[in-house]
Amino acid sequence: ERLAAEKQARADARAAAAARNAAMAEEERRKEEAAKKRAEEERAKLLAKAAEQKAAKKEAKEKNQKAKKAKSKFKLEEERRVQEAAELRMEQEKAAQLAGEQEARRVETAKREAAARDGATGRAAPQQMAAPAEALRPSDEKAEVAERLSVAESLTHEAEVVPAAR
Repeated sequence: ERLAAEKQARADARAAAAARNAAMAEEERRKEEAAKKRAEEERAKLLAKAAEQKAAKKEAKEKNQKAKKAKSKFKLEEERRVQEAAELRMEQEKAAQLAGEQEARRVETAKREAAARDGATGRAAPQQMAAPAEALRPSDEKAEVAERLSVAESLTHEAEVVPAAR
């Protein structure tokens, strides 16, 4: 009986040890699965981060290429100044032409008036000649045209000097 009891105790001990070993093996398997899962998650995070960095690099590269193709601020400012100077020159030429036409009309009018006076009185008195001379004096319009011309010339000069200085 004693041998049987010892045998039974050994069998029970072996069964308990086997159960413990099975539990430990199961625990080890669960730990390995958890470690694999964590490693896969970490790998997925790294891949996502790498993909994000690659996309950011690509976007930066495209932005850089676009910036290279775009005109620089300096060039745009230069073009704007040149265009302004051209418009100002056109305005000056138009103002000069109008002033010339106006002057020609005034001279013509003064000549006709002088001819009419000479015809009516023979010779005009110096006081009567003062009126056409007053008509020939620069008017406010002429002063304005002259002012515009000087402003335009200074802007044109500035537009020509600034690129040379840079």
